[in-house]
Amino acid sequence: MLNLLSKFTIILWVGVWLALLLLPSEVNAQSSGYDIEITTISIKQWPQVTVYFHIKNKQTGQRENIPLDTTKVKILEDGKDAKIIRVTQPGQSTSEVSVMLVMDSSGSMGESGKMASVIEAATLFVNLMQGNDRSALISFSDQASLLQSFTSDKTALLSKINRLSPGNGTNMFDAIKMGVELLSKESGRQLLIVLTDGVTSSGFSSASDVINAAKKNQIQIYTVGVGNGNLDENLLTDLANQTGGSYHPVRQADELSKLYTGISQGLHDEYSITYETPRSLNDGTTRPVAINLEGGSIQGGGKVSEPNFINFQNNILVFIPLLLLLLLMLLLPNLRRSRTRVMVQPSTPEISQPPYQPQNTGYRPDIQPPPPPVVVPPLQNVGLRLKIEYRNLSLPLKIGTNPETNLPLSSQLVEGNLNLLLEMQNGRAVIQDLGTSIPVELNYKGSGNNGVFVALRQSGALQPGSQIRVGNLQIQYNAPNSLELSANATAFNQLLLGAWPSDLPLRGVANSQLALNKLDATSFEVKLSGSSFQFRMLPGRPLITTAQARMIPGSEIILATGELLKLE
Repeated sequence: MLNLLSKFTIILWVGVWLALLLLPSEVNAQSSGYDIEITTISIKQWPQVTVYFHIKNKQTGQRENIPLDTTKVKILEDGKDAKIIRVTQPGQSTSEVSVMLVMDSSGSMGESGKMASVIEAATLFVNLMQGNDRSALISFSDQASLLQSFTSDKTALLSKINRLSPGNGTNMFDAIKMGVELLSKESGRQLLIVLTDGVTSSGFSSASDVINAAKKNQIQIYTVGVGNGNLDENLLTDLANQTGGSYHPVRQADELSKLYTGISQGLHDEYSITYETPRSLNDGTTRPVAINLEGGSIQGGGKVSEPNFINFQNNILVFIPLLLLLLLMLLLPNLRRSRTRVMVQPSTPEISQPPYQPQNTGYRPDIQPPPPPVVVPPLQNVGLRLKIEYRNLSLPLKIGTNPETNLPLSSQLVEGNLNLLLEMQNGRAVIQDLGTSIPVELNYKGSGNNGVFVALRQSGALQPGSQIRVGNLQIQYNAPNSLELSANATAFNQLLLGAWPSDLPLRGVANSQLALNKLDATSFEVKLSGSSFQFRMLPGRPLITTAQARMIPGSEIILATGELLKLE
């Protein structure tokens, strides 16, 4: 009996050993020394899907850059093989990383050396940029300001970072929303890092607006909370978690450099696999994604969700209830009509009405033709107009949608590309068109003198009161050193005045931005970051000094060097 038991035990162990040898690679992978950690899955190029991930050592928990054999990379979506389009490994020049830096520059950032540490950390982050990396910079206090659009030019970024200085207020939500919108237009790996030391105290956006915008555009938000002050850590954690990012509390400002270095290294240590989904129908489902590397010795997985709507032919359990609901909706009007007929009482007396008699208007169709239709010409430039008078100008003066011009304007404001030159020739002011993409019109006499607009042919003479019209913009020449620009303010929800890339230049106050946010059809909220202005609500009212006001028709603002803004 004992010998029989011993033989059975030996056979059992041999069987277990053979079974282990014959198990598929999915089981063998459990003993692998590496794990796959997926950081994000992008479906922006659907039906192409890109999976970003790290390879981590199981024992140390540290990320490791292991050269992969791309012929041994396999992706399965919902258990089906997917066609691999591209595999990118850390350090490859083909990788693209776009990072939006959103920095708090409120007054509290000037305390305890926080701003100096922020500048140091951001500088280090920029210096760690590689290859095709692109970054942009937004700062926020009372207002959100784009200091540098996306660029790979480290010198340009560092120049703007070094200009960061503490201001007033904390308008974080508007800044993040602006960053999400700009970042969504970039390609490759995208990440937004927002740093703050306080609680949002101004702005028009909310936390839900920011989260919804980030989810819609698949933007990960990393939040950084500095210090132990007024931080709303629950909010910062929620912003990060709901967008697939992470929250990083920093108690001492000098820890920022280490944090930003770690974020940069994490981005550059990522692998990515782009594949074509084997099921590109818009069925609205969430499907598992499995990654097999090195013949299955390294494995990991995640989930991908189809971005669009349900396709009925893929899910009969969804199709049947929706079909029944549709039939009910079709039958409901008939049911209601039949019920109405039943409830009508046959004994209800009919109400007789006198026959219709036309009014005596004097018009007889038997002897007079019908009156011609009234043709109303289309109204031009209807609505409130914002007027800005620029003084103390010097000629020659370039006006255009190029940041290199003397008065740079946004193409949104002009509705095209503008390139004009104002100069003196033989004692007379002359305007020249150097290549504007839309028609330019000139009114030599000006509207106050019953002048008319005619097409500008390369150049035209000006006198005080002459007007130039191009797109939504009108320019009035008052004197060699004075111009008045006006635009239909109601055509925009927001207008920004300040340094490029604002809609209109603000020469009166350095390093400031004036924001006009439409409240309704007849009023705007006006805020000036970093300074104040003189404001008059209506003609005859006294001037007050403020940084925020409600502008209505008749209101005017006077800036430090005399620039005058009016709403008419």
